[in-house]
Amino acid sequence: AVTELVETLQETLTEEFRRIREELNIASAVAEEAAVGTKKGGEFEDEVVANLNDWQKFPDSFERKGEESVGKTRRKVGDVLATIPGGHSIVMEVKAGANYADSGDKSLDKQMDSSMAYRKSEAAISVTTIEAKEGTRNGKPKKWQNSIFLDRGKNRIIVAVDRELGDFTILRLAYVLLRERILANASPSLSSKSIQ
Repeated sequence: AVTELVETLQETLTEEFRRIREELNIASAVAEEAAVGTKKGGEFEDEVVANLNDWQKFPDSFERKGEESVGKTRRKVGDVLATIPGGHSIVMEVKAGANYADSGDKSLDKQMDSSMAYRKSEAAISVTTIEAKEGTRNGKPKKWQNSIFLDRGKNRIIVAVDRELGDFTILRLAYVLLRERILANASPSLSSKSIQ
């Protein structure tokens, strides 16, 4: 009877150790994947800032904010902040992967609204990639993102850049459009037409 009890206890402990080891391996794999995703996102944010700085014709500044977390959830809000003279700004949500949606908690509109509110910006741009636009989410094609330029109203634009070729032209166009809207609403004399 004692031998059976010892064997049963040994089997139970072995099974429990196997289960714990499996859970730890899963948790470790999830943490590694999140770290890789964050690194890729940070690299894409750097590319966006560098591209806008190299191209720009205005006295604006562009800075990464993706490392800053806010609130109890420690959620990142607004990956890149463009500051325009006169106290105006445009915030950008930079998405290196395809983990976003048209509606719900992962919606780009909701993320842009949150970023605009937190950064006190008058406009927002979600920067995605052509690969993500043409890819799938949860195994289904993203039919809603049917263009490289989507004006979502309320000074919010979603663009899909060709990151592989380094072509950020559509982002530049969205930026100039939103910049002009902001300055025209602030004061017609501040638009870039009067600066040139």
